[in-house]
Amino acid sequence: MLIVFGLAYVARPDIYRRGIWLKTSVAIRLLSEANYTRYMRGLGVVMILGGISLIVSPPRGLDSLWNGGGRLAVGGAETWNVGDREYGLSATHYERAAGNGVVYVMTYPVPSATSGTILSGDEAAREALPLIRYAYEHHAADRARIPPRRGTVSSVSSLAVDLVSPEDRHVIYRYEVPTGEVTWRLAHPYDK
Repeated sequence: MLIVFGLAYVARPDIYRRGIWLKTSVAIRLLSEANYTRYMRGLGVVMILGGISLIVSPPRGLDSLWNGGGRLAVGGAETWNVGDREYGLSATHYERAAGNGVVYVMTYPVPSATSGTILSGDEAAREALPLIRYAYEHHAADRARIPPRRGTVSSVSSLAVDLVSPEDRHVIYRYEVPTGEVTWRLAHPYDK
């Protein structure tokens, strides 16, 4: 909007020199016509530059609106006991998904992995599905309420596990399951 109004002020600096504006604008009443034209063009240039700067470098907190993502409601390290195995999660968080969706992400450092490790889909499923089962059965994704982008309903649309290298926290594989498919995926872990 800043850029649009700035362009209008640069192209038509006399846009407000008519009607009711003649009596209400302090700038119109105090400046000569030439100075008012310079003032409006300068204001237009400032607005264009301000709009461009907001696009290039959005203020903190608004960057998630630009990229559609960003971490929301970050949780710290946790230990989950799943069956006879203990999983040490380094963090959990929520991310925006398409539409009003939200992804609940569990970050799990795979003990045997390095930053150069490449996992197949089946290997990733073997590591991630126990965590997805635990999160689903214990309603871990329901810990926080994330406000919707629009409307009134925002719900967790997917459960994801970021499998990371314990050395440098580099994401090796993201295994994501839509919440509507969790029970099917748990019953058929290796079907595509």
